[in-house]
Amino acid sequence: GAHAYSRLMAVMMMQLLPYVADIDASKSKPLANQRLQWYEVLIACIGGVGVWYFFEPIWWLALTLSVLLLLYLAWYFKKWIGGYTGDCLGATQQVTEVCCYSGFIIIWKFILFGILPL
Repeated sequence: GAHAYSRLMAVMMMQLLPYVADIDASKSKPLANQRLQWYEVLIACIGGVGVWYFFEPIWWLALTLSVLLLLYLAWYFKKWIGGYTGDCLGATQQVTEVCCYSGFIIIWKFILFGILPL
């Protein structure tokens, strides 16, 4: 769940910011330098969020934390480099996945202590 969802966060970063790496100076052909079509984003959303439909709504809080982190990272990348690079997408994926897992742990602790219902 969290791995697919974090990949979706990288796709959303591609939709939010322009690609800023120098394509001509790159040793590899960049694949993430253009925005996706609306139906491609829809397919990514179904793949990244579809599995969460089967979870209890309380677990969706972990997703909310990742979305807030995505928005912060988008602001940060825009401020410092004017957009995103492939490294930014990789960092976004890794950090949002860890955030999602951390959210699971925090929510689970609140459930164990009886603060949140399951």
